[in-house]
Amino acid sequence: MKPIVACSLKSNMDLLFYLNKINFKSIIKNDDNVLIKPNFTWPEYKKGVTTNPELLDNLTSILKNYCNKIYIGESDGANSYWTADQCFRGHGLHDMAKKNGFDLINFTKYPTVLKSSIINGKTIRLKYSKFILDKIDVLITVPVLKIHAATGVSLGLKNQWGCLPDPMRLLYHPILHEGIVAINKIYNPRISIIDATYGLNRSGPLIGDPIKLNNIFISNDITSLDILVCSFMGIPYEKIKHIRIAKNEFLKGLDVNEIIKYGNFNNEFKFRLKKSFSDKILTTLMFNKELNDFFYDSFLSSTFRKLLFFYKTLFQKEIIY
Repeated sequence: MKPIVACSLKSNMDLLFYLNKINFKSIIKNDDNVLIKPNFTWPEYKKGVTTNPELLDNLTSILKNYCNKIYIGESDGANSYWTADQCFRGHGLHDMAKKNGFDLINFTKYPTVLKSSIINGKTIRLKYSKFILDKIDVLITVPVLKIHAATGVSLGLKNQWGCLPDPMRLLYHPILHEGIVAINKIYNPRISIIDATYGLNRSGPLIGDPIKLNNIFISNDITSLDILVCSFMGIPYEKIKHIRIAKNEFLKGLDVNEIIKYGNFNNEFKFRLKKSFSDKILTTLMFNKELNDFFYDSFLSSTFRKLLFFYKTLFQKEIIY
């Protein structure tokens, strides 16, 4: 079956309509345990940065009628700057969980298992969450539409990087592009719902300019949706390394023009990556293993990061929400 993609221009109002368009009842069975992976890269809701809690509320209120159990899960923030539990509180998920009957899962608190994948000719070894591998039948990824300084864009595929339980996943940056694809190969997300209530322009993934879009994109194929949303953003997907690798891994031979589309994928606003000085430093460091290890895992690491944070505070404009 060709990948099916749905686009809603009315945000949450049409969520069930487009879930039916991708035939979600054939993906989610009554006895399935469903995991929803949002993008909580900040301990409270920020437009264009973290997943809109209203979308999660609407989604869980729908899905609770079609599966055995729902979980919303996240790992602790990179370098342990904040915990997943802080993000759950900051996004109001505890009250939502009581109302819609789901559980909150911090992957960092659960055991891991080492797995290997061959991606783009490289052997990628990462520690994966045993909770996801052992307990979850269907993974639904719910990222935010963003520009990203390191990967170009952050959409459905990139969102699973946060499924890695280790808060020091920054140490894996030298294999970031292949690592993203490896994670999706192991966890196999079945549904992608991209929150484009606001998109983040400029640098990302935490700092940038929120652009009001009032869109939600839904698909039963994560890679196809990333390709189409790149087009919506005005960015050729071929320029995004992890998406290019994912297409070759998961959709080899597929003509993207054959993807079934519902709704409007046209957008006049064109997203553009504009790296700050600190972004250029970090993205230069991260893809070199020796430099990346020295920056994040040496006796000088703390000093370097404090200096970079000081620079950002003084010179890099951040939008306050």
